[in-house]
Amino acid sequence: MWRGQLGSHGKPRIYTASLCLAIMCYAFIYVLISQYDLWQIILGLTIVHLSTLILLLTYKEQLRAAVQLLILISFPIISHVYVCLIESPIEWKSAFISSLAIGQISFLVTAFRLPITYKESIRKKVVIIGDNQVEIERVKAGLSKECKVYEWNVTSQNTFEDALNIKRWIVTPHLQVEEKKQLIKIGIQHNINIELIPDFYELVLHGTNVRSVEDTLTLSIKKLEIPLMKNLIKYTFDFVVSSILLIITSPLFITLLILIPITSKGPAIYIQERLGKSEKPFFIYKFRSMVQDAEKCSGPTLSSKDDPRLTKLGRFIRATRMDELPQLINVLKGDMSLVGPRPERAFFVKQFATNHPEYKLRMNVKPGITGYAQVKGTYHTSAEDKLRYDLMYIQNYTLIQDIKILLMTCIVIFNKQKSS
Repeated sequence: MWRGQLGSHGKPRIYTASLCLAIMCYAFIYVLISQYDLWQIILGLTIVHLSTLILLLTYKEQLRAAVQLLILISFPIISHVYVCLIESPIEWKSAFISSLAIGQISFLVTAFRLPITYKESIRKKVVIIGDNQVEIERVKAGLSKECKVYEWNVTSQNTFEDALNIKRWIVTPHLQVEEKKQLIKIGIQHNINIELIPDFYELVLHGTNVRSVEDTLTLSIKKLEIPLMKNLIKYTFDFVVSSILLIITSPLFITLLILIPITSKGPAIYIQERLGKSEKPFFIYKFRSMVQDAEKCSGPTLSSKDDPRLTKLGRFIRATRMDELPQLINVLKGDMSLVGPRPERAFFVKQFATNHPEYKLRMNVKPGITGYAQVKGTYHTSAEDKLRYDLMYIQNYTLIQDIKILLMTCIVIFNKQKSS
């Protein structure tokens, strides 16, 4: 028996908004060209362009698509007007007309994407399938962050036929293997996109080598670790980049060393024992973001989003990830890597491993300052979901992936939901 929930979601239609913004842009440029001199025009056009960029950064997610479309339309116009006004003595109105023509061509090119965007903006229904209400609620909460949820309706096996008309199914873990097989068959037969939240063994199978014994197909499952040569490349990359980052951030490093003891009682650097590769203990360095002896009465406690133990400065340096800067020293010492699963204390490792024995597989690699779980999740992401990300990272490690995660970390710092 499957239990599912139906939800509908979507983004506002962007065609009207983007068209209005484009018309306003054309009108503003025309007024400028008609009435003012060269440098006033250049200043005005610069303001228009910068305004669109500001809109892109400040609008809610629902309107970003419209602003992005506007930039695609307006950028060639603005650029061409710059060229015409500076490089050629032709009349301003001629420059505007030629720019308008280029803008229309750009609009037509962009319009090829518009029908796809329009279709995506229509409300879509999602089926969540599982036998665990907690898992279903977690997926539902995740969808609520991804898009606007309009309604949820409980379905049963009696109305399962209705679900066949819905083309996106999300399957929660812990279903029986036979049930998953049946769902995959149904998805193939009815052209349904099946999104499977993987169990541990399914993660291990991802990306395995295909071999054969005589005429029998086999999957080669190896130990979950980073191969020797890739590890050597990773270590070299870590050493070079962390050395450069330490030099670049040294003024900030010194500033925090001075400010933290001034703003709250205690040392600037916080040292704590964590478990590293192969469960080998090491001392991790962090800028202290909490009051001194924060766990003196409570014992080992995981930090939370609005942790009352955080100092005023500590709240800021944690949100911006500046508290992790001293871990660059851990990387140079060889205790850590720039990217990898986050290191935990022995107390929590034992606690997590009791419910998820595969948790210790994270320690087949060096822990990292940042990781796949950190850029994809938030403070509210469960240990089980973070474990999935960590194991997927180890299974599919490449240097390019490390670089992407480092860049994504920079973006996450400015994302309030993820950095808080």
